[in-house]
Amino acid sequence: MALFGFSKGGKDPAKTDELVLAYLEDALRVRSPFLLKDKQGETRATLHSVDEERGSFRLNPSAELSLANGGRLEFILLHEGLRLGGSATALDVRPGVLNLHLPRALELRERRRLPRARLNPKESASLSALQSLGEGVGLQGTLTNISEGGIRLRVNKAISIATEKPLMLGTKLITPGQAFEILKLGKVPRCPAVMECAGRAVYLSHDGDGIVMGFAFEHLQGALSSAIQSLVSSRAAPLPTELPTKARRKQEKQEEAATPAPKGLENGPSAARTSTQSAEGNWPERRSFPRVSTSGKPYGVRFRLLDVEIRSARLANLSASGCGLEVQMIDVRNLELGLLLQDLYLEHPGLPLVPLQAVVVRILGKVPGKTQGYALVGVEFTGLSAQIQDQITEHVAACIGGDEG
Repeated sequence: MALFGFSKGGKDPAKTDELVLAYLEDALRVRSPFLLKDKQGETRATLHSVDEERGSFRLNPSAELSLANGGRLEFILLHEGLRLGGSATALDVRPGVLNLHLPRALELRERRRLPRARLNPKESASLSALQSLGEGVGLQGTLTNISEGGIRLRVNKAISIATEKPLMLGTKLITPGQAFEILKLGKVPRCPAVMECAGRAVYLSHDGDGIVMGFAFEHLQGALSSAIQSLVSSRAAPLPTELPTKARRKQEKQEEAATPAPKGLENGPSAARTSTQSAEGNWPERRSFPRVSTSGKPYGVRFRLLDVEIRSARLANLSASGCGLEVQMIDVRNLELGLLLQDLYLEHPGLPLVPLQAVVVRILGKVPGKTQGYALVGVEFTGLSAQIQDQITEHVAACIGGDEG
């Protein structure tokens, strides 16, 4: 594991704090989840705030912890597809509230040995699994991701092979480690129409939408291995060997103060945003640019999600830093915080029709099992050129000033 924040030779403590703060502040912005470890096991938590002056951060755990003030706590931060570990001393422990000292360092604790590619349900990649030809359990499901080492699927059906009778889906259906003689994969993108190999069960759990299961391949090689490797490399970056560096977002307010306000926004960008809290509760408002509502106006939007183009979404609002999207529930189930949307086009005569990239920072209205209606998805543009950002800023300013619709 690669320690991030200090090495054998030691690092400047102030610099270490900057690196840790960069990750925690970014995690707060996109609401990345935490896993807390104590004597009772793992508890999920959300990050409420980061206080640089006091050298602390606040979490809201979902369950009571067996931790006292001054105690040491291990945690895992799930951020940008990585597992970041650390430990911190408890300052204040109350039901639903946990204040901790800022950790001196974060550590990369990635469990996966191989990168994996997400699969969209619309791609219809499937799995049929048999423990044997004469007895045991048979499973059918939809693949959700794949790597050279294994797959993850959502289980749709289970039967007893001997009697062909349906079995009730549950977490006791299969014991981790059990062997399966046949894993038959179908319709995996960029792969042979049907692929067959052996494997073993790794885990079986319930994620709120149903039963999910992990399989590890046994002796996957040759053309099958090459095909899966090609698919994964086209959709996923290699796993890092050390935690990527990250810069803090300190310059935003300074840049806003130094940049003249566009026409129609003489009071500056701050006039168009809330100074204390967002409409979603106690989360601080972090918009850097004014935002305009686009609902009911002649705007279009389309983007690519996991190699599938989404054209049914609607543009709800727009700023030079990001936008709000109304996305159909059938597509929202494939969205997660931190996921990158590619080839995002803003369709309006007053906007540049160029492919943009955006990361998902907020999802509101996502309900497990619901397939009808829309959820609101907030995204933040990444890699936006200064020229494109200026054009969007001017367009938003004109709309706020009443010059366009």
